[in-house]
Amino acid sequence: MLTRPYLAKSGDPWEPSPYWNAVKAIFPNNVRMVRPEDIRPLSEAASLEEALFWSARQGIGSEQDIPDGFDDLKERYARVLQAKNRLDQLLGHARHTLAEESLLDIIQARLGVDPVWSVSRLEKYLACPNRFFIESFLGLEAHEPPDWDYDPAQLGSLLHAILEEAYCRATDPADPQTVLAVLPEVAEQAFAEAPARYGFRPSPLWEQQKEELLERLADTVVGLAELEGGWRPLRFEQAFGFRGTPPLILGMNGMRVKLHGFIDRIDINEAGELRVIDYKTGSSHLSPRDLIEGRRLQLAVYALAARDVLNLGNPIEGFYWRIGAKGRSTLQLSKFEHETFSGPEGALEIAQEHINHALEGVQEAHFPQSPLDGKCSAYCVAASWCWHFQSE
Repeated sequence: MLTRPYLAKSGDPWEPSPYWNAVKAIFPNNVRMVRPEDIRPLSEAASLEEALFWSARQGIGSEQDIPDGFDDLKERYARVLQAKNRLDQLLGHARHTLAEESLLDIIQARLGVDPVWSVSRLEKYLACPNRFFIESFLGLEAHEPPDWDYDPAQLGSLLHAILEEAYCRATDPADPQTVLAVLPEVAEQAFAEAPARYGFRPSPLWEQQKEELLERLADTVVGLAELEGGWRPLRFEQAFGFRGTPPLILGMNGMRVKLHGFIDRIDINEAGELRVIDYKTGSSHLSPRDLIEGRRLQLAVYALAARDVLNLGNPIEGFYWRIGAKGRSTLQLSKFEHETFSGPEGALEIAQEHINHALEGVQEAHFPQSPLDGKCSAYCVAASWCWHFQSE
């Protein structure tokens, strides 16, 4: 018997080899295509484990329905059914427990009387309610074995800190040359402190990485300065709901929510209008669709906080800036359009709908395993045990 895969991992057709075609020419009527979903006789199973798997896939009701001649399989299949019934009982109890008042009481106690939320925390609920529950309420953390190099979160914190310090030290933050003049010194000091401050072990490529990161930061300074509109920096790492500033309060459909956060950068033009910028080290999830579907809510919320909490002016623009990708996101508040929603106000209305949905889910203790679009985060702490986990 000769076999070959007919589909690649990507789902594309796998072309046959010349050897396969030669054999097929000799035996043209002896080739059969077998699909994974096909129901096949247990007698064709290559092992007892495969026969057991096929039995479960075919939905055989009990071990008594296993064909004669598979006595060893009957005993094992009975144990599989017993485990399945027990798992169904546990899941049914878990679903019932989520609706019990005791869990709701625990959640309310953990949240407090009038909680203040970060936008990223609510985004996490929208991405996967179960991951939100595991990480935010159970407080579980993944313990990874020590490894070389920084992770994306550490890199983001490092680059944010360097940009903030460089702009603050520059004699004229609106002049990119004065920022570039102090950038190497600021970066050198930050790089020296980074492993201890952010908790990573430098790889053997650390010296080369530092040069590349410095170049990416310089590209950001120049790229932002080259954008049209006559903008100049006004605030960096501006807090709301922290450092003595009040939180942003949103109200919709009878719900009231307090939000806090840090705005990476706020620019102002000659007319006193505002532009909100949020730095990102990655390039994914930065399109208008990501706001519409609830993946990215920060820009709209930050723009409103700059206006209503900080009283800095009217925000007419906002975007994510991709450090290293040398460009702004396709999600831009000034150009945002979706159905009847447009501009910064339309973006805020959509963001607020998602925020209300997340809050309702938390308050009702609704934490299903339902990642957005069925795509799980590789950094989910439940990746090692959640049977719904599917890597992106």
